[in-house]
Amino acid sequence: MKDLYLFFTLSREGFAISTLHVMEILGLPRIAEVPNLPKHFKGLINLRGSIVPAIDLRLWFGMEEQIYSERTCLIIVRVVNDIVGLIVDDVDTVREIQEGQIKPPPKTNSMKISYISGIGTINNQTKIMLDLEGLVQDAKLEC
Repeated sequence: MKDLYLFFTLSREGFAISTLHVMEILGLPRIAEVPNLPKHFKGLINLRGSIVPAIDLRLWFGMEEQIYSERTCLIIVRVVNDIVGLIVDDVDTVREIQEGQIKPPPKTNSMKISYISGIGTINNQTKIMLDLEGLVQDAKLEC
């Protein structure tokens, strides 16, 4: 069975999320900052009347902060009843990935790596497959 995934980059690393969760992709809108929240929580956006939290995935994964560019995007995802915006460096493409192209993630006790659902290999390129359900749930608990 094949599934569709949205590919994007963070710090020149390739990542992928299931398109089942993706609502839309936006250029980076104005983000209203909220004081006293974790650094990866960049603030809130108004998405056609809905207030949506924006999370910088670079910072969530402990990567170096970067100045946003014209390539920076906000991926709006819905996980169960939660809508969240994920700030990424660049959105690449949507592609099919077969189950056989995805290997299990490495075993570790790190909470941040627990959001990796697998490692995909597509055309000799490695993509880190993210578990959005766990990531969004934990992000909600931190905010």
